[in-house]
Amino acid sequence: MRQKGFSPALIDQEIDNRDIDWYQLAKEARFRKFGDALPSEPKEKNKQIRYLQYKGFTMDMIFEALG
Repeated sequence: MRQKGFSPALIDQEIDNRDIDWYQLAKEARFRKFGDALPSEPKEKNKQIRYLQYKGFTMDMIFEALG
C-alpha cells in the first residue's frame, strides 16, 4: 500500500479495522514450523524467536506463542 502512495495513517487505520488475531497467527506459524512441543533449551527458544521475528511478529506476540 505504501508503494501505491497511501498515507501511513490510512494504512494503519485499515489494518486496525481488520479482524485478524495476530497472536493466534504467531502460534500457528510456530506450530507449523516447530511442532507442538514448546522449546526447553535456550538455543531452540532463540531459534524460534528469530524465526517469528523474521515473519514480522512483535515480541509480545512471540512470547504469547511460546508461553
